[in-house]
Amino acid sequence: MIVGCLGVLAPRFLIVWLWGFHDYFARPYETWYWPLLGFFFMPYTTLMYAYLMRSYGPGFQGWQIVALIISAVMDLGSAGNARARSGQKG
Repeated sequence: MIVGCLGVLAPRFLIVWLWGFHDYFARPYETWYWPLLGFFFMPYTTLMYAYLMRSYGPGFQGWQIVALIISAVMDLGSAGNARARSGQKG
């Protein structure tokens, strides 16, 4: 419960913590560079993908796909919010 809340509030911190102190990303990601790219560009989606792969294995269906899409939208929303706060125009 606390880890889930931390993932929503500070996903990059949770990625560093899980990568540094656990082997959480070893099974879902076979290489180190996908979690690293996810850290910088899509932290919510990286965490959700790792959770789904560890809990349910490959072959997402139903609500798992919806959860992955929601996490991607959260990533895009946080990136858009950061851009709007910085005052940049598209």
